[in-house]
Amino acid sequence: MREELASLRAQNASMRSGMRRCLSCEYRIDYKNRQDASINKQPGVEST
Repeated sequence: MREELASLRAQNASMRSGMRRCLSCEYRIDYKNRQDASINKQPGVEST
C-alpha cells in the first residue's frame, strides 16, 4: 500500500511539472506572437 502511494505521488509530481512546462511553453509562444504582431504594426516596418 505504501509503495503504491509513493508511486502515485511520483506520477502526480511528474505530471504536474509536465503541465507547468507545457503552460510556460504556451505562454512563451503567445508572448512571442504578440511581440511579433506589435513589431509588424509599427509604421515604417514592412511585413512580409
